[in-house]
Amino acid sequence: MIFTYTGLAYGIGEAMSLMFLLYNPQYGRVFGMQFLVGTFVGFVYVFERFFAIQMHGIMGGIIGIGFSRYVFDKKFVSLLIYFAVAMLYRMFIDNFAMFFQYYPVLRSVLIYVVFVF
Repeated sequence: MIFTYTGLAYGIGEAMSLMFLLYNPQYGRVFGMQFLVGTFVGFVYVFERFFAIQMHGIMGGIIGIGFSRYVFDKKFVSLLIYFAVAMLYRMFIDNFAMFFQYYPVLRSVLIYVVFVF
């Protein structure tokens, strides 16, 4: 549970930092981040960030399972495996988000695949 809450907190912090950069684009060069403002305006941004916060909680929980196996069973390999699974989960979700930006027609069909996953 601690890792899930840590992941949720990280997702909230990411949402706040992205919102800061959207309101203050002049600091984008400092952080090395530039955004297309049109994709992050309105309720779509709120929905996407809510979804991202939940995904960070899931990734934290996955890493927490590996960490508990490492602490209680002394299996360091399982920590690495669960960390890799969390990274692959992140890549899967991020690739869908980028895919939807380039192919908005498929968004209404494939969004159910992401929710089921």
